[in-house]
Amino acid sequence: MRESTAELKTADLVLEVMRRLLDETVAEETALQWAAEQSTRRLGGCAAGVLLADRGDGLRTAAATSSPAHALQQVAAAHGEGPGPECIRRGESVLVPDLSATEARWPEYARTAKAAGIGAAGSFPLHHHNGGPTLGALNLFDARPGAMPGPRVAAAQDLADALALGLRQRRKSQAAHCKIAQLQQALTSRVLIEQAKGMLAERWQTDVQTAFDVLRKYARAQQLRLVKVAGAVVERRPGAGPPAADRRQSGGSER
Repeated sequence: MRESTAELKTADLVLEVMRRLLDETVAEETALQWAAEQSTRRLGGCAAGVLLADRGDGLRTAAATSSPAHALQQVAAAHGEGPGPECIRRGESVLVPDLSATEARWPEYARTAKAAGIGAAGSFPLHHHNGGPTLGALNLFDARPGAMPGPRVAAAQDLADALALGLRQRRKSQAAHCKIAQLQQALTSRVLIEQAKGMLAERWQTDVQTAFDVLRKYARAQQLRLVKVAGAVVERRPGAGPPAADRRQSGGSER
């Protein structure tokens, strides 16, 4: 019964993490910070954090529940030491029951852990879908050395999987929104330019292509974006857009 209750609590945490990450009104790092704080509260340990892989080989601290956790993750990001970077490189969990035994392997990380009063750590990968590069690592820290219990390991990986899924979906959604915004901007620009061409062609009693050529030449001469000049023409701002003389110089003729 106790295990079932623990599993339900973990499931609730996983669902809430997903909800927060998919809510675009909540900043990504705010959602990750909440997840780190909840992992310490519900899974145990003295601190937790999230280390994310940036483009290239860079790492950055996205969340940390305490100054010691932040210090350890900063060392991990700067020196590539500790269970977090290794977890991200290997794509599998890395459990270190005694950080004092890692001085030869991770000298800077081990010294920082000792000074911060951290005795053990475990890092759990944020897996990318379809075998892509690992997105980051969920890091759990304990004050005293000791092996992490199996149920805690399983719950931590469940949480890391939820973080990975939430991040993937959030970034996919953001990319789609960005693409839609770019297409909308391009369409708006095209409409403005078409309107300006038509207005100038009617004003000068010439063809649309001649009006467009003059509009484009004027924008280049004034070092302005074409859409900005077109917008000024459409809004009928005084003195906006190319004068009729430019049309005559371009070879346009009265109809």
